[in-house]
Amino acid sequence: MTDQLIEYDGLGLASLIRSGQISAAELVEVVIGRIERLNPTLNFMTYKGYGRARAMAADAPREGAFAGVPWLLKDLILGHAGVPQTSGSRFFRDYVPAQDSLMIQRLKTLGLVYLGSTNVPEFGINLQSGNALFGDTRNPWDPTRTPGGSSGGAASAVAARVVPIAHGGDGGGSIRVPSSYCGLVGLKPSRGRNTYYPEAADVWYGCGTDGCLSISVRDTAAYSDAMWGSTAGDPYEIAPLSRPLFEEVGADPGRLRIGVMTRSPGAPASADAVRTAEATAQLCESLGHHVEAVDIGIDYDRFCSTFIRVINVLTALGLDTAEEMLGRKAEADDLQPVVWAIRGLAGNVSGTDHARDVETLRQIGRDICVAVSRYDVVITPSTPVTAPAIGDPSQAWQDVDAYFARLFDHMVFSAPISISGLPAISLPIETAADGMPLGTQFIANRGREDQLIRLASQLETERPWKDRRPLLSA
Repeated sequence: MTDQLIEYDGLGLASLIRSGQISAAELVEVVIGRIERLNPTLNFMTYKGYGRARAMAADAPREGAFAGVPWLLKDLILGHAGVPQTSGSRFFRDYVPAQDSLMIQRLKTLGLVYLGSTNVPEFGINLQSGNALFGDTRNPWDPTRTPGGSSGGAASAVAARVVPIAHGGDGGGSIRVPSSYCGLVGLKPSRGRNTYYPEAADVWYGCGTDGCLSISVRDTAAYSDAMWGSTAGDPYEIAPLSRPLFEEVGADPGRLRIGVMTRSPGAPASADAVRTAEATAQLCESLGHHVEAVDIGIDYDRFCSTFIRVINVLTALGLDTAEEMLGRKAEADDLQPVVWAIRGLAGNVSGTDHARDVETLRQIGRDICVAVSRYDVVITPSTPVTAPAIGDPSQAWQDVDAYFARLFDHMVFSAPISISGLPAISLPIETAADGMPLGTQFIANRGREDQLIRLASQLETERPWKDRRPLLSA
């Protein structure tokens, strides 16, 4: 049985447990074996919670869509009581949250068994998942390449089929980019779907969102149903979906009006990225959808310079808050050089300048929303290129502008959508000419994750991807 478990998504494994074909305890041991075989090469873990997982599996939850299924948590933002949370930083190497985030409490209702935490770049400010504390995470499709970031540890583990689903977060592409690089499903929800109670009222002015990386649309839908929902007093509100997202899996999407944008607003998209997005659009057209070319006008240079200053200020705020919480000051040796430099630059931004930057980003986001509103869905490449080589040197730089210029070249299709607050999903429908994964992004209007899941499910049925696995896999 264990040799065949790789064929199942999370809901499929939960069904095996419910039917008695395998126990949660047995499944935990299978996954621990996978971690011990693959993590030395791929380096996706920051903490192994084997004892906690074994204890939970011995008295496994019987309720919840994923009851008894092992699961990994991204080592950033969401607190899990008693579990180390480093945020990929030497400054946080000894920090252990005392309470669960509300989203963690909700995820526990799914019956997931926490097995460990996954690697991230320091404070999530990179699209490669490496740091001075744990080193670089590698892509199982090609270990000389990155799985992306900041949810790169999660992407590496799921792509290698260590687990079928793992937690991720996305503030500029941190779910969608690693999903693209690793051949996974990655949904960024609308602004307002998540609550960060009690840690924060807001993450990056609503750009910060949380979800998962998975191998199936239905796993993503079931996971999202449990995780979403605002708390009284949250700064962003959005109407709940009319029915659970899981009920949209397999539902008829109807004939959608779809726009296709392959021109990058920043660094040019590769021929592979253009070809895969266009091939996906043709697939949609063959399924009866109306498809036409569109160009969402984005002043990418203005967007980047503004977003960078905002990130600088919010990083400094986060470090100030952390110092108060930990009761000590951060020193240069506690942080990677670029993060230390970012904090220094933030002091040059006045309160008025910061308010103006926030307003500028909101106007850019509004313009994107207006452009997308002419369609049900807009298709773009998820990333302009396939996964780059491992070992990003820029985290050791002190030139912040050069650092972000390098970073934003890979975020041309993902980051502006974060500013807009619109939902978007990356799907692994096509591959690059060399066989590497390269995702396609689907953007819907605010609050229309239901439309995304219906279309994603239709495409998954038409062009299945679950059995595409990298050489380095369980």
